[in-house]
Amino acid sequence: MQTGKPKRRRRTIIAVIILVAIIGGGVGAYFLRTAVTSGTADFGVSVLVGSPDRPSGTWLKVDQTTSILLDGTSKSFVVVVNATGGFNEFVKLSLSGTITGLTFHFNQTVVRPVTGGYYSTGLSLTAAPGVLTRMDPYKINVTATSNVTATSTVTRSAVFPVWLRSTTIFLDPPTMTVSNNNVFQVCLKIRNVYNLTAFQITIGYNTSLVNATKVSLSREFDPAYGFAYAPPEINKINNTLGQVSIGSTLIGECVISAPCVTVEGAQEYVIANVTLVSNVNVTFKGDTALSLTNEILTAANGDVLIAYLPHHTVGGSVSVTLVSGPDPTIIKAGLNPAWYGSLILGVAVAVLLTVGSGVRVFRRPRKHR
Repeated sequence: MQTGKPKRRRRTIIAVIILVAIIGGGVGAYFLRTAVTSGTADFGVSVLVGSPDRPSGTWLKVDQTTSILLDGTSKSFVVVVNATGGFNEFVKLSLSGTITGLTFHFNQTVVRPVTGGYYSTGLSLTAAPGVLTRMDPYKINVTATSNVTATSTVTRSAVFPVWLRSTTIFLDPPTMTVSNNNVFQVCLKIRNVYNLTAFQITIGYNTSLVNATKVSLSREFDPAYGFAYAPPEINKINNTLGQVSIGSTLIGECVISAPCVTVEGAQEYVIANVTLVSNVNVTFKGDTALSLTNEILTAANGDVLIAYLPHHTVGGSVSVTLVSGPDPTIIKAGLNPAWYGSLILGVAVAVLLTVGSGVRVFRRPRKHR
């Protein structure tokens, strides 16, 4: 009877479909493996400034403004490993190009990017205090290595610059001891800076003990010499609030038409001299901090201006005593105390003793009956 033939045909058709499916699946799997072994699967590595814990939209490109590392501090970077062509293997990270005093830490040294996507991990660079600085950047190299196949190793790298700095703005001398009704000076100085083009800073003090009377800018930043502009709304003495505001910017392109300030090694540069006077009517001895706040340093890094240069700030202090003396006398750091007579020599020795021992030597004279 003919009724059995269609069933056999259906079985034959089903068997053929199954066979084709198996062969097709095998061919498909083969082609996928061939794609890996043929080298089309790959990965790349890049470095950005930021944290992997923050959204990728907050990550910044590494450049002269974002990759400055101040000594004694750390900076966070993001290492991004992206996969292409079906890559789905483990990637090992390493770093080279550091110098003595510059250390690093990966959040993860082995990552596995998502196929068709990426994997990010954190990289922290830490500069020890006093690390060697230079004008040019150090080139740091992140290397990523993976075994694409059992016999093939692929290495990718990302080289990025890091500018090490130890810029410090400070007062000199850091501590002073003066008697009431004495005129004295402190110097606002800076060290370890490259191509300084502008600055702004506020010096604060206790008006019950001292008042400011005069500010003298350095030659480069003094508008009288034609190189700089000092906005009058910034440069003010306010003995009501106890503040001296100082600011100046060089006119013209750094080095080419303006004398940009570079201070290296043990050198120090005087930005300004501030003259103060201890109050004549002081009825008690006391100390006043000379604080440095609202400071902004601008420097040229290549053809880019860095408006907020990372830096350290070190203020000072003044101890005002009740020892009465002759007419107001100028006490200035670095000058021979003998020029001012035995009284000033005694003040200088007292400052040294105060700094060395922390003991105040000025006391109210006893009255003899």
